[in-house]
Amino acid sequence: MLAKAAVNQPNINPPPIATQLTQQLGKLTLGLMGLSLMVLPTPAIAQEYAGCFWIDERGKRIDLSEFCPQPVSAEANEIGSRSPNAPGANPDSVSIPILRREAGVPVVSVLFNGRPYDMLFDTGASVIVLPGRIGRELGLQSSGSMFVTTASASRVEFGVAQVASVQLGSLVMNNLDVAIDRNDTLEMGLLGQNFFSTYDLTIRQDTIEFSHRTNP
Repeated sequence: MLAKAAVNQPNINPPPIATQLTQQLGKLTLGLMGLSLMVLPTPAIAQEYAGCFWIDERGKRIDLSEFCPQPVSAEANEIGSRSPNAPGANPDSVSIPILRREAGVPVVSVLFNGRPYDMLFDTGASVIVLPGRIGRELGLQSSGSMFVTTASASRVEFGVAQVASVQLGSLVMNNLDVAIDRNDTLEMGLLGQNFFSTYDLTIRQDTIEFSHRTNP
């Protein structure tokens, strides 16, 4: 589910992630990864309904409030997503090449602790989501877990861990939380909003343009 609009609405028309990626995930729809969309000061698209929820392929709203953290200030959110990067450590604007598209969704190359992985650029995911194999390759240790009920009414468990460094082009974020697919349902990870929530986005044919907001 998409999140609240920023003060300056970006020129972005993201693909319907939950619809286009269902085939890749089988019964697990990527759209359910929007676990805390209403908390982040995301630059994406206007929200039709208030609250934290997921809309399934039939258009039914499923309440996800139990999985969402409490709202925090925009300032605290920015600190949480960028710390311990020094202020101004990242450029104000940058253009990232799109490697290809999967079901219309951009794929970008992301470095996790210096190791490159292709990731779906998912504007509908509130957090970074990694396949189990990537979590194992990086040696990530889960500090907790979350359970999500899918459209098929099955409960899917995700581990919660922290990655020391996440880099996309010249953009670097440190100590970011990630969700890990313990059931190895995902073949490719999702780059979610906790990486780019302080940027306005423009998705073009071959690039994604990031512009840092001075007043998130």
